[in-house]
Amino acid sequence: MKIENLYSIDKTDISAGNSYSEEAIFKISLNPESEIFKGHFPGTPVLPGVCTMEIVKDCTESLLKREIIFTRIPQCKFTGMVDPNLDRILEVKITAKNSDDGSITINAVVFAHDSGRAILKFKGYV
Repeated sequence: MKIENLYSIDKTDISAGNSYSEEAIFKISLNPESEIFKGHFPGTPVLPGVCTMEIVKDCTESLLKREIIFTRIPQCKFTGMVDPNLDRILEVKITAKNSDDGSITINAVVFAHDSGRAILKFKGYV
């Protein structure tokens, strides 16, 4: 469920996948005028972690071309904050690998585009 007026997915580069795995890089533009930033935090806006997770989910759904629910998340490490006035563009790199048990392993890293700084390192199962 895309959070209205917070961000847009501007570009997607999908690598040629196979029956075992797929990979994509998404370019995300944040809207620093979003209502989210007025409350989190007034005068010093920061992208909430839950919104970063929603971006990963939306990008994963775009890659897999279906709605998803993460059934397990063994790794979710936030390594930096996102100031929407400084980091207006994010890159989300996602690798999806099919498992023998029918689940899909999702590895994702969210970067600040200009600095290349990692924001989130994520591993989950669909």
